[in-house]
Amino acid sequence: MFVAMIALPILSIRWTGGEYSQAEKRFLAGWPALFSQDGTLAAEAGSSFKSWFEDHIGFREKLVALHAQVRSGLFRLSPSDRVHIGKDGWYYYTLDENLEISTGRYTLTQETLEQILSRHLAVRDKLAGMGIDYVILLPTSKVSIYPEYMRYGDGQIRETPVDIVADYLEERSDLKVVRLKEALLEEKKDRQVYFKTDTHWTQEGAYAAYREIVRRMQEWGLCETGPIDVAFADTTFTGELGAMMGLELPAEPAKEIVFPRKDAVLDPPTQRSARFSQAVAAAGVHDPCRHFENGAAQGPSVLMFGDSMFGGWNATDLLAEHFPEFSYVWSTDIDGGILEAMEPDVVIYELTERYWNVFPSKNRGFIQTALDGHQAEVVSYEWEGETLRVTVRNSSAWAWSGMDWIRLGVFKDGMDTGLRADMPGSEVVDPGEEIVFTIDLEDGATSSGVKVEVQMLQEGICYFGQRVQVAGAPG
Repeated sequence: MFVAMIALPILSIRWTGGEYSQAEKRFLAGWPALFSQDGTLAAEAGSSFKSWFEDHIGFREKLVALHAQVRSGLFRLSPSDRVHIGKDGWYYYTLDENLEISTGRYTLTQETLEQILSRHLAVRDKLAGMGIDYVILLPTSKVSIYPEYMRYGDGQIRETPVDIVADYLEERSDLKVVRLKEALLEEKKDRQVYFKTDTHWTQEGAYAAYREIVRRMQEWGLCETGPIDVAFADTTFTGELGAMMGLELPAEPAKEIVFPRKDAVLDPPTQRSARFSQAVAAAGVHDPCRHFENGAAQGPSVLMFGDSMFGGWNATDLLAEHFPEFSYVWSTDIDGGILEAMEPDVVIYELTERYWNVFPSKNRGFIQTALDGHQAEVVSYEWEGETLRVTVRNSSAWAWSGMDWIRLGVFKDGMDTGLRADMPGSEVVDPGEEIVFTIDLEDGATSSGVKVEVQMLQEGICYFGQRVQVAGAPG
């Protein structure tokens, strides 16, 4: 019986790979690559096979669900490191330093704030040169509005990243910034503005945010009409946090926006709509995007780039009632091809609160200009275990700057791995100067049979300098 119990899950392995797990809201490990191009055993064969085996052993999803029910129901512990079980049926997303927002320990350094300002000014200036206005939206995380239901911390409303970023931008520039936190806190007094079982705002919260956006855009002369009145109908909602834990949480009561009428038409059969769809496809944007045309509205055309806070709900439908053309792209990187296709009068950029410490990595493809005459020389390299240090000389006529995304890339068996050694954002390497890049490769990079090379690059623009082999079989 013991042998049978041990053998049955192994005999029931699913011989697949890479499929999506609804229970865990992630893609399972793909079928492992056991051999390198030269026929030798791949350095990552052991770890990749282990990941595939653990993701596909028999009865796995049933056991995961049982484990989740025991941990949450019996011990009130979250079965997922992505979810914090709060008080009174409230759940919180934990990754991306989300919980640290409510405790004041979110990482937002002076250097990051300087980079955020620099990036926004670069975007604003480039758009201004195209005759386009630029508006920045600052939605909050749920923990900024409802910290009192977390199981640790003092539960107090405090200054959070959206406050810090908004203050920094407004004190040092004339950027158009829309703060949404105060509007949501005010609405919270009468209505629930975030879901208990999800990371996003409710439709009542989205409506409060919409009213504030329209009010501010009216002040800037970018919107000709005030917020529309809507009604709310009772409904229910099942959030995503239960699925992340492998649990079926009960649906929570919610409100749904009821429009008195809609003038904006979603995805109309027009040439403009077709052009938008083609531009989005060419940009490789896979999340749902929306294009509205509104013959009853006057004023500028608007193109919005943002994340899931506006990708769902009725927030885009509300905004579309105010503009003759409103297009929403579910991407936090502004795409020049979509801009060129749609030629908007206004670009709105939105980013959820927990992502502001990584904003300096956004929009680089839009604001970067390729530097001419890149040249680099690998002077030396050394290994300490799996840590590689490479000394590179700037042999071009231009200075290198981390702000221009000058990096050292790593190749294995001729393929770019995506591994990078970065320059600090504020560092500059003048022509003739040298810089030492350090990067950790912890997957058997120095083992025989795997050819490891390095090369300089300007991320998203070009590789430059000679590619130099630093480990593995002779090239």
